[in-house]
Amino acid sequence: MFEASATRVLTIVHILTNVFATGVREIRGPLAAKISNLYRLWNVFKGRNHEDLIALHEKFGDDVRLGPRVVSIRNLEDVNRIYNVKQPYTNSEFYVVQQQLVNGRAAQTLFTTINERFHASIKRPISNAYSMSTLTDYEPLVDRSILTLFEELDRRYLDSSASCPLFDWLQYHAFDVIGELTCREPFGFLRAGQDVDGIIAQLNSSMDYNVYLV
Repeated sequence: MFEASATRVLTIVHILTNVFATGVREIRGPLAAKISNLYRLWNVFKGRNHEDLIALHEKFGDDVRLGPRVVSIRNLEDVNRIYNVKQPYTNSEFYVVQQQLVNGRAAQTLFTTINERFHASIKRPISNAYSMSTLTDYEPLVDRSILTLFEELDRRYLDSSASCPLFDWLQYHAFDVIGELTCREPFGFLRAGQDVDGIIAQLNSSMDYNVYLV
């Protein structure tokens, strides 16, 4: 009897703590979202999260509470303030769960780290590679991949009645461009006309994993 009562009390305390969490209690949103992250999980599971998010903002305004400590922000001024590099906002655990394991340890990257010093240390050596003057030098490499794309589409579909899965081909093109820019040669997606070594499939599986955790 005592254990059952204690469980009920702890459950109620947990719910109230979530609903009235400091810093977000004033932000409007669905009651279920304030109680538990299961609300977000269910929306993602339905596959309509992007549509639901738009509807929630239309109903509740620019700031919508999506979880006990999760807020979606639509106002561009707020977004710019949060993502301003001069603001002392630390990345949340959203990024940590996306870190890959290497030899049993989480490997931080430029995108997944929440350590500002580490982020700066790995960004500094490559920042010049993303300057506008450098990016224009890459244009011939991108053009080469575009020509390969057109060649393969003409060869495979110009005189064929088969439908062309253009989305897949544009994805192959994107990966080959990345290969051109980083390794000075394509990964071979366009010439193969398919996912090379299951790289895209593995990335899709990783995204499925991440989307349910975050």
